[in-house]
Amino acid sequence: MLDVFKSYTPHLAALADAWLAAGAQGFYLMHAGQIQMSWGNIELPGMAAPIRRGRETLGELGVSGVESSAAQRRLAADAQLLAQLLARESELQQMTSEMLEVQDQLLAFYDLTRAMRGQIGMEETLQLFASETARLARVEGAVLQMDSLKAYYPQMIVEDTLLEQRLVQVLSDGQELVINSYYECALEGVLLNVCMLPLIIRDEVRGVLGLISKSSSFSAPELKLARAMAEHARSQIEQALLHQELLGQARLQAEMEVARKVQLQMLPQHRPTLPTLDVYASSRPAREVGGDFYDFVVQPDRPLIAILGDVSGKGISAALIMGMIHAITKSAARFMP
Repeated sequence: MLDVFKSYTPHLAALADAWLAAGAQGFYLMHAGQIQMSWGNIELPGMAAPIRRGRETLGELGVSGVESSAAQRRLAADAQLLAQLLARESELQQMTSEMLEVQDQLLAFYDLTRAMRGQIGMEETLQLFASETARLARVEGAVLQMDSLKAYYPQMIVEDTLLEQRLVQVLSDGQELVINSYYECALEGVLLNVCMLPLIIRDEVRGVLGLISKSSSFSAPELKLARAMAEHARSQIEQALLHQELLGQARLQAEMEVARKVQLQMLPQHRPTLPTLDVYASSRPAREVGGDFYDFVVQPDRPLIAILGDVSGKGISAALIMGMIHAITKSAARFMP
């Protein structure tokens, strides 16, 4: 507070000049029971007026050499004006601190987003997010759980069953859990502060973000940042899940395309040529693969054998059965009496 008073030295000097010009012998500022700044000749006791901010008394303004009700009112007004200036200074400092905090959070999320760029696997996403979250939140450890997958940073910092029970608790009830300064780690024998936040993914609690701190508790600013990080983790996990689904669909599509080509190659590639008969056949499955099949068995001095089949159902299962039956019937037709 004394440093704040010193920052208003020019204002206090202007007040002192005004009082001295009005006939006062001295003007002073008292803080913590001691005169910190003075002008002219100070003779105590003199007139004094408290500098108050709310119910808190920050100091006193005093003059010596004049005593009147008008001078007392003027001194009280000067003290009130200085108190208002100090209040504005405090508000400005608070606003500056909040702006710096917001800026730090924005920079943290920028760093986090940049670090997560290019991470598509679920295990890699969880591990990188756990390490970056611990670094940006300035805590000693972090755990990120998604379904049966868990990622720790820097390692499994707590192995006892109590922490596991807390994770299960958050997963089951979907409520955040904050434990400050009384959770004791059995392995390390130190007090830990634990913050666990549920991750709601696709309208279901499927994960937990846990932060573990040895040095400081989780107050309102830290909890606000942790909640924002949990929301960011939820978004990144959803993107990873979506990528896995798209990747799985693309892989399945590629496999189905291969199966379609294989199945088409199992069908006759050329129609049989007969002197007295024109033969035409075609198969167009409703899906990539199906259960319809046909074939011709043409052997010298043997009757033409046409095979036509339709396995009940569609898709991969029908195609597998079709392949087996097709091979059996064609083999049997070649060795018929």
